[in-house]
Amino acid sequence: MIEKHEKTYAEIKSLYDELQSYLDSIIMTPEQEHICLKCEKLGDKIVEYNISIITNNSRLSQSSNEALSSLLEEVSLARATIKNDINKLKSVAKAASAIDKVLEKLVGVV
Repeated sequence: MIEKHEKTYAEIKSLYDELQSYLDSIIMTPEQEHICLKCEKLGDKIVEYNISIITNNSRLSQSSNEALSSLLEEVSLARATIKNDINKLKSVAKAASAIDKVLEKLVGVV
């Protein structure tokens, strides 16, 4: 069971790292600030989870494989969503770069 918890921890930590990287790459509007707060909360929970694994917490030991599998599924869905948003950001960045080139050429003509 410890192996399953360690795998779960690694997946959640990876999600946190990807989310943090995503947040670092965007300019957030005030409406998006809640994502940053959720990331902080996730970070706190990761620390708690890791401590529970290390101390062999009895509540954690009693969690079912089904609960851990469900958690891993949610982590996978969250990671896919973040990757999708990152891909959109890359497309927007490419479009912005193309527009910059047009503007640069236009300045030379006008």
